[in-house]
Amino acid sequence: GFIAVWRRKSQKQFIKATGCLILLCVSRCLAYIQAPVSSHELIQTSTFCFASIGFVAVTYLQLHISKGLELAIDSFAVNFFKEMDFEKALAEWNVLQAMLRHVSTKLSGSLLMLGVSSGSSILYLIELSFVRTDVGGGFGFILQNLWSLPPIILFLYTMMRAAAVTEKASRVSPLVNSWTFEDKEPFGDEEEQVWMDLERQYLVQYINQSEAGFYVQGVKIRNFQVTKMCYYLGAILFTIVSQSAM
Repeated sequence: GFIAVWRRKSQKQFIKATGCLILLCVSRCLAYIQAPVSSHELIQTSTFCFASIGFVAVTYLQLHISKGLELAIDSFAVNFFKEMDFEKALAEWNVLQAMLRHVSTKLSGSLLMLGVSSGSSILYLIELSFVRTDVGGGFGFILQNLWSLPPIILFLYTMMRAAAVTEKASRVSPLVNSWTFEDKEPFGDEEEQVWMDLERQYLVQYINQSEAGFYVQGVKIRNFQVTKMCYYLGAILFTIVSQSAM
């Protein structure tokens, strides 16, 4: 059923989140591989690892719920295709699009906090590269600050899964519009097949105008927005690495 599929999908997300947590802790330990570790640095590393657990736990909850929303959209499409009941489909879509808006609104605060936390890693790298003059460059710089990348990557992946909810919701109306609903009416001894289904067109327009998707503070998250964020991140990282190599 729905719960069993959701559980399987969520387990895959849990494995990914756990792998990212291990990468976070290992990359933080690599910062001290070239020098002996003091007690103060050991406390800092332990604090970072505990904070990483909280960061990854919140991220996993976001991924878990986003995957459930995707499956809910799939379930609506499958049930509608099986039953071909316009009135029931309209009522189910009302509930589904309201649930999407409500759940995404509740999650937007924690998603923004994840963005602020990962964005601070970028600011930290920029400060090390362009402001401070007592920091070495080259491979040592990359090794010492490698831990700042996994939070950013994990946040972008979470945003990508949230955008996938919007993209899947936007494909429902073209999918419904592609189906053929044969409305047969008696016409003498023959039957006239009506290809222009007004009920289908009404449902398609209703789905389009409901603007269902994943919203963060009233803004619908789309794939192209996340792609732009990835481009900006790549440009910033390239500039930081180039500056550190000088």
